[in-house]
Amino acid sequence: MNPLTYMRFKDALKEIGNMGSGKASAALSRLTGKTVMLDAPNIHITSLARITRYISAPKKLIVGIFSPVDDHISGAMITAMPVESAVNLSNLVSKKKNKVLKTKDKETLLKIGQLLIKSYLQEMAHFLKLKVRHSRPKLISAFGSSIPGLMASNIKNKEVILLKIRFNIPTTEIKGDFILLLGTDNLDNLVSAIKDKLK
Repeated sequence: MNPLTYMRFKDALKEIGNMGSGKASAALSRLTGKTVMLDAPNIHITSLARITRYISAPKKLIVGIFSPVDDHISGAMITAMPVESAVNLSNLVSKKKNKVLKTKDKETLLKIGQLLIKSYLQEMAHFLKLKVRHSRPKLISAFGSSIPGLMASNIKNKEVILLKIRFNIPTTEIKGDFILLLGTDNLDNLVSAIKDKLK
């Protein structure tokens, strides 16, 4: 991929990330009754060994709602947040004041994650006219530095595309990341779909 094509590809991916995360944040806003703010998307094409540096709070305990992605593109999607944010989000939606995540809270977070992942991927698939499926999400709890390894479990090649968008809900202690991780074997399908949209 020449430098000009690469820049156009990254710009297009950023726009796709904006659209997907915009749809997900709108769903979260409806669910919580709060405004959800998004940072600018970050795109990285890098090796699996180096992606930990792009994950927020690598030394903190993270709660993630994780789902493998397949069909025309393959990889993984996760909504990841510090455990404190996960507790606060569950409390906000359930109107509780728990200090730790209980079984019901984890079920609430899974439902939230399912909604956010579905909203994000459906918007991306619709825009690119690609088939994108995701499996039933799982709730994981791990240090941020181990999240990439969990996400990469179904990615065969060593080079990856990482698309990350940070979100927060002002006036609350809720913040996290929408992260889409794809193997670079998806490049041909993505570039072809993006070119079709830019015609």
